[in-house]
Amino acid sequence: MDVIQIGSVTLPVTIIQSIVAIFAGILIMFLTLRKKVPEEKQVTDLYINGAIIFVVIWKLSLIVFEPQLVIKSPLSLLYFTGGDWGLALGVLISIGYIILKGRKNFRSVTVLYAGLVGMSGVMLVYHILEAIYFSAANVVDILNIAGLFAYLFWLIRMKIDMQAAFQYALWFSIWQVLLSYLENKHADEGLFTAYQWTFIGLAAVALLFLFGNSSSKKGPS
Repeated sequence: MDVIQIGSVTLPVTIIQSIVAIFAGILIMFLTLRKKVPEEKQVTDLYINGAIIFVVIWKLSLIVFEPQLVIKSPLSLLYFTGGDWGLALGVLISIGYIILKGRKNFRSVTVLYAGLVGMSGVMLVYHILEAIYFSAANVVDILNIAGLFAYLFWLIRMKIDMQAAFQYALWFSIWQVLLSYLENKHADEGLFTAYQWTFIGLAAVALLFLFGNSSSKKGPS
């Protein structure tokens, strides 16, 4: 496990990468929203709270998925996370919080758009940091970074529109699942990893919306 020494505290590189990437993604989201919506600060605050919830759940999920490790060494909560399943759990809970709080105060499309920008920014910065730190970017890593740049540019240029946002979510999710397979990230048990299931779920939601929206536009025959 690669670690970084900060004063007297030693932290895993992945934790540092994740925290830096999350705050960079939120900054990208804020700067993008500032040009598009008047309530950019309030939406950003919503996502900051969601990010904090995500990190806490991701870390504490180790208690759920590796209870024996935590009992044996409580300090493992500082050095480890709940892995892919803990990440998925953190994502689900933070999304639930954002939806419940966001729908009361903002347009749904604004919350969705902000989330997509933030997510793309987080992933882009994370993979760039990973490539820089480990100095071992392969073809798939380069494809991923290039794709994330392109997707983020697409998002920033697009108008805030529900149809366009779900189209983005669909293609982005398909891209991530395909790339994870190219990286040989296969589940030890079952068809997909937690990471892949997260994006498969997002793609399914996007498809349902796009199909439903298309059907409603056609109307009864």
